[in-house]
Amino acid sequence: MTGNGAVESTGTPVLGNGRVRLRALGVDDLDWLRAAETDELPAFRWRLRGGHPSPHDFIDQLWNGLLVMFVVEKAGDATPIGLLSAYQADQRNGHCRVAGARLTLDGSMDNSFLAGLALFFDYLFGGWPFRKLYLETPEFNLPRFASAVDRGFLVAEARPTAFVFLADRYWDVLFRSVTRESWASTRTSAPGRYLLGTTENTRVG
Repeated sequence: MTGNGAVESTGTPVLGNGRVRLRALGVDDLDWLRAAETDELPAFRWRLRGGHPSPHDFIDQLWNGLLVMFVVEKAGDATPIGLLSAYQADQRNGHCRVAGARLTLDGSMDNSFLAGLALFFDYLFGGWPFRKLYLETPEFNLPRFASAVDRGFLVAEARPTAFVFLADRYWDVLFRSVTRESWASTRTSAPGRYLLGTTENTRVG
């Protein structure tokens, strides 16, 4: 595949598809990211869980154990819409943890962010011999990942009960995963090809 396809003829994963683009997080993004993460919508729902670390600790936590981190931005005007990261890569056992958050509007995974997630999975499976990618999310965030679960991107693995506290109650934590084999199947499906930018014939509702 060439042009705006998800994988070039050399097999190298690409970072854009004409609608969204992934770019490495840089120092110029730190003020935006800190403001976004401490805004009322994601403040307790994502990485910082309501805390306000010092600028030094914020940077240290951001890159601690990190493999890659991308800003997801609109291809047309480079507006940042979210963040994707891979961390705690276990090269010996072939797995890695991933995290993602849409840091604008209502935080849900719309088609633009899902397209970024698809490019991200292609990047990780194309660049490293991972067998499986894991995503950990509190139960109260599950509606934000519903479309990814519904489309088969992520499947249930484990569910520690009453594990995290928010809004006067304890919530379960859900571990979701995507395997190399399941992603190979998903990426060639009609919704997968649309999200990756290899076809424009299928709309993802």
